[in-house]
Amino acid sequence: MHLSRRELLHRAGLVIAGHATLPAFGQTQKPVEFQRIRLGTSKLGEMRDYYATTLGLPTTLEGGILKVTAGKSALEFTAAAAGTKPYYHFAFNIPENKLAASMEWLRPRCPIFKSADGREVYNFANWNAHSCYFHDPAGNILEFIARHTLSNAAAGGFDVRDILNVSEIALVAPALPAIAEKLKSDLGVHDYPGTSSGFMPIGNEHGLFILMSSGRAMLGGTALAEQHPVEVRIRDDRRQRLTWEGMPFLVESGG
Repeated sequence: MHLSRRELLHRAGLVIAGHATLPAFGQTQKPVEFQRIRLGTSKLGEMRDYYATTLGLPTTLEGGILKVTAGKSALEFTAAAAGTKPYYHFAFNIPENKLAASMEWLRPRCPIFKSADGREVYNFANWNAHSCYFHDPAGNILEFIARHTLSNAAAGGFDVRDILNVSEIALVAPALPAIAEKLKSDLGVHDYPGTSSGFMPIGNEHGLFILMSSGRAMLGGTALAEQHPVEVRIRDDRRQRLTWEGMPFLVESGG
């Protein structure tokens, strides 16, 4: 008997209320595409082994820079300042129909995070998305997110080729409005659903800056949000370089 995707989600307990009336977010602005995200780590060698061997992503270590190719995006890790142990949150888009398959692929490789009430799957109804979380050796909170607003369903089981791109990066700061306003005015991006005083997603399904207040509890782990250096390069023909006084963030494009 043939079942629709909605019927399958219903049987799995993953139906989103009001699915048919949810807006198609992100269609009124140019997609944000992260070309490269550079982060610090205190565990460069362990991170190389994890991303190359455990996850099987293309990985190189040259000149002190660990480069991990994740679909259309690159994660780069460099040695953190002495005495610091930075950790971050970032997410990978996967085909919208493959969250369950991605979790079965993950299980023999690394633990999937369980919430205090035992959940492994997070249902973001206002984003029309489902996700799961897991951690790398540095304590970074990684996420596989299946965004049902994207027409990227794929046949077959899950493998590393289904890690399509880095679609979220958290920027942690004591105050968020100044960061938000510059991103919106200079990049031409907009608020995404779910904005509050301590949590501001900006962008769209292809790329989201997740602005988060320092000390906020982070989904997918038990750590509280801390500010650490982040460099982001986006795909854009315009040459831009965004910085914020007193904050270790750089967002650039062009050139």
